[in-house]
Amino acid sequence: MENLFIDDDVSLCYSLDDRIIIGGIKPVSKEVKLEGHDFIKADYFLQRRELGVFNIGGPGKISVDGEVYPLQNRDCLYIGLGCKELIFTSDSGSEPAKFYLASAPAHKNYPVQHVAFKEVHGDEMGSQETANKRTIRRMIHEKGIQSCQLCMGMTELAPGNVWNSMPPHVHDRRVEVYMYFDLADDAILFHMMGEPDETRHIVMKMNKLSFHLHGPYIVVPLQATTHSFGQWLERIIHMKIWIPFLFQI
Repeated sequence: MENLFIDDDVSLCYSLDDRIIIGGIKPVSKEVKLEGHDFIKADYFLQRRELGVFNIGGPGKISVDGEVYPLQNRDCLYIGLGCKELIFTSDSGSEPAKFYLASAPAHKNYPVQHVAFKEVHGDEMGSQETANKRTIRRMIHEKGIQSCQLCMGMTELAPGNVWNSMPPHVHDRRVEVYMYFDLADDAILFHMMGEPDETRHIVMKMNKLSFHLHGPYIVVPLQATTHSFGQWLERIIHMKIWIPFLFQI
């Protein structure tokens, strides 16, 4: 898959770990619907799932069962279990919205909620001296928008900083997906990984996405659109490359 964001289309990546679905929608000249698919055995997409959306492009709108939610750049929308009609549009075809999607199975309906990026001040982490000064904005989480399984937020590196997270650590309880955007075309991002005596690193440029799954640790580099530049350092027990099922609606 060359790009997670395809003009006037839906592109989805399905992982058997936690049954998570990551995807992108880029309406340019028409509205785009997110519908059910035989692969997930659903008459409509959120029949047994919930959905978190970030808009990382120009202004756009999402219609949920007839209710319209405007999303500016970096705004977040949570859509709960049971919502049937999902329609995505851009305000302008010359500056289209890019809707980044994350979906997980759900057992309970939570209401649709919108949060504007400018309203989430975030937590300051790290320092300039260690080159990891950053702001973490939590949007879908236990003290923000409620959900069944999803946790979503954005990390923004301060100018001149390169480390996305320190100290090195593992994620052994749930799938964790990193999507990087607004990278310069000539920028390089490193995921520094592996045991100290047997390192395995991932080097990514623009249009890359990385899955970090609970473990044994699995790292999946895929085509996507990138976030802020930096380096990621983690200690892992085991690593293998695994390509999940890709499909389009």
